[in-house]
Amino acid sequence: MRKRHEMRRPKTGKKWISRLLAAAMLLATPQIPAQAGAAAQQEVMGQQAKAQGASPSNPAHHCTGKDDGTDISSWSCVCFGSYPQTEVTGDALTLAITVAAYDANGDAWVDGVKYRRVSKNDLDDDQYFGKNTYRYFKWEPIKWRVLQNDGSTLFVVADKGLDSKAYNEEETSITWEGCTLRSWLNESFYSTAFSSEEREAIVSQDVVNEDNPYAGTEGGNNTADKVYLLSIGETANPFYGFCEYNIHSASRYLKPSDYAHIARGVHISDAGNCTWWLRSPAHYASGAGMVEEDGDVRDMYVSSSGDAVVPALHIDLSSVRWSLADPICPQHNWFDGETIKSPTCTEKGEQEYICTVCGETKKEKLEKIPHTYKANVIRATTAQNGSITEKCTVCGNVKGSKTIPAAKSAALKTASYTYNGKAKKPSVTVKDSSGKAINNSNYTATYKNNVDVGKATVTIKLKGNYKGTLTETFTICPKGTSISGKVAAKSRGFTVKWKKQPKSTTGYQVQVSTDKKFAKRATVVKTVKRNATTKLTVNKLKPNKKYYVRIRTYKSVKGKEYCSGWSKAKSVITKR
Repeated sequence: MRKRHEMRRPKTGKKWISRLLAAAMLLATPQIPAQAGAAAQQEVMGQQAKAQGASPSNPAHHCTGKDDGTDISSWSCVCFGSYPQTEVTGDALTLAITVAAYDANGDAWVDGVKYRRVSKNDLDDDQYFGKNTYRYFKWEPIKWRVLQNDGSTLFVVADKGLDSKAYNEEETSITWEGCTLRSWLNESFYSTAFSSEEREAIVSQDVVNEDNPYAGTEGGNNTADKVYLLSIGETANPFYGFCEYNIHSASRYLKPSDYAHIARGVHISDAGNCTWWLRSPAHYASGAGMVEEDGDVRDMYVSSSGDAVVPALHIDLSSVRWSLADPICPQHNWFDGETIKSPTCTEKGEQEYICTVCGETKKEKLEKIPHTYKANVIRATTAQNGSITEKCTVCGNVKGSKTIPAAKSAALKTASYTYNGKAKKPSVTVKDSSGKAINNSNYTATYKNNVDVGKATVTIKLKGNYKGTLTETFTICPKGTSISGKVAAKSRGFTVKWKKQPKSTTGYQVQVSTDKKFAKRATVVKTVKRNATTKLTVNKLKPNKKYYVRIRTYKSVKGKEYCSGWSKAKSVITKR
């Protein structure tokens, strides 16, 4: 859970502004070491820049005095080092990239370009990763904003959030000197993002870890760092291009790279901005300073996740390892553009932007939009297969086609019931011509004559991807009865009694046989046509002969007899 706190702010505005301006001037003086840096990737470009006498200028901040993010800052920018940043998708994600041999870090070279493959299974935070098993990111030159060019070094800060790390892996009272993020920046990041030649161009700094200027919390010992984070004071210094503290300033807006957001879990606002760590202490011991998505400065517990790492460093101005990049200039405050050509699923579009400051325009390509696939369904019947074809409604591209096998047969779970006065609804299974069961969402079952004794009907009406009907039947038989007591022997016969079963029965059938298995040749059936009768006397049998007797109920429905099961048989020996 992200636990965020407002930074404690000064109560007297004039004293606070005076103190902040004084601190800013002190930080900008030549006697104070510059604070961080960025640089370039290609030596040739760096050599050309030096040959032409190109040198990045210092930033300018144009403050509107409003607390609404309308202020404008300009920075010269340089490229230096490289890191995975932009996600590779669509047509750019070639087979060669997906099948490359990636090393233990997830990196591989394809046609002279370095890529990083990230597995969802390796992430601690995959909330932005989506359903993909892997996602791929291109290593690109890191773009840095030049905060100060003092004639010998470039103090720079990354133009994007490059990664995400907790300020410290454990939530505890800690300063910049002992936090795990400092170790990661000066070890893992330092060795990963920069070549050996580039590392030689990074100028180590004696970093002053000042106290929190608004809460008085101690900043800890000064440190010697190659790479570090900006402080609260530095991010409120107009000489570095930032607006004063206590303002929701656009000068502190930063967006994360695709890699930082998707693969490393950096949170973003609706506008795409991220929160990013500062090295300064919070107003409580287990927190650190951070810049909010809205450009204000606040606190965050040191073990929090989802905040961006924005490195700062110093580059030797005379090095050929950095190169100039497109600047961030005050004249260009690009307003949401006008689409002059809408993209389709077959062609890219074009967007034109206008600067609200100078009126200059620029055009950018809009990526193709996804195909708008619509499923065209030809429903299967009981005799013919159907199909589902996914076709783009714009360009006609067919994504694929799937056969819907015909609905061939239906079966009932139970084919026969015993009458109890309640409706019977056996479950239905419909199978297609391949023998596979069809999901029951594709049909409904309607039951008829399913309460009384007789033949019940189930009508299965197909729907969804199917059409037509199937019909099945099942029977409801009358409730049976049983013989009461012993069968009473008589001369050349016997009398048998049974339990009356008047409900939903016409009468009874009594089987008499000399065979205990009631073989047909040795068996006769006596019919009792009244359901109120409960006994029967059978005469004209052989004397001193053993007979077996059993009984069942029956009901006549539309000329057809429906019978219960036979009762348990009993035996009797006739008298002479």
